[in-house]
Amino acid sequence: MIRFRELTLGPWAEAHEKTILRDLLTPEERNRYFAKYRLDKLQATDLKTRYETYSISKTAGIHTTNEIRAMEDLNPVEGGDMLWMPLNMAPADQVAKGAQTDSAPTNNDPADDGDNQVDTQRALLPLVDDAQRRITARIANDVRQNGTKALRGGGRSQLSDWVHDTYADWRQAANDMLAPADQVARLLGVNLAADPARWIDDAVHAAVGELTNGN
Repeated sequence: MIRFRELTLGPWAEAHEKTILRDLLTPEERNRYFAKYRLDKLQATDLKTRYETYSISKTAGIHTTNEIRAMEDLNPVEGGDMLWMPLNMAPADQVAKGAQTDSAPTNNDPADDGDNQVDTQRALLPLVDDAQRRITARIANDVRQNGTKALRGGGRSQLSDWVHDTYADWRQAANDMLAPADQVARLLGVNLAADPARWIDDAVHAAVGELTNGN
């Protein structure tokens, strides 16, 4: 989908946008209006997940309010270019030296650090849950299609071999789905509360159990 969007639709969309700007808008209108194909929507998640991701990126100091608004094709707002960072974060070298600065205050209370990590993990839960739902759905679909073929072709033994051979692909897919949440977690210095191996095992057990029920 990414290659189709970038290499096939992208050049056509860019040409159309420039033509609309050139031929359909007056010089004055070009200062107020623009044409844009929302090709990113070909890969867009649901609205709730997208907004939760924006919230995390803003809190982590990755995007400003106006940068997020630009992603949604909204006009900037006054004060929206301020980049916010968590108050209890500081450069790693300063933390190692025990430095305390007004510009980057640190919190040495272990209990508070634990609370902050838990809060961040909770904020990432929607992304983690979305990844779990998607990998579970993919496994169920793979088992229905290819697992059924393996079962018919060689019985449960061949089905077991197919599951074993496909496991690595599922694990890689789960890691790819978790990549956005994992990137944010790394930036914030917290452990991502996710167990993709357990997701895969549970999904495979359920899907294979349904397929072989009665066989």
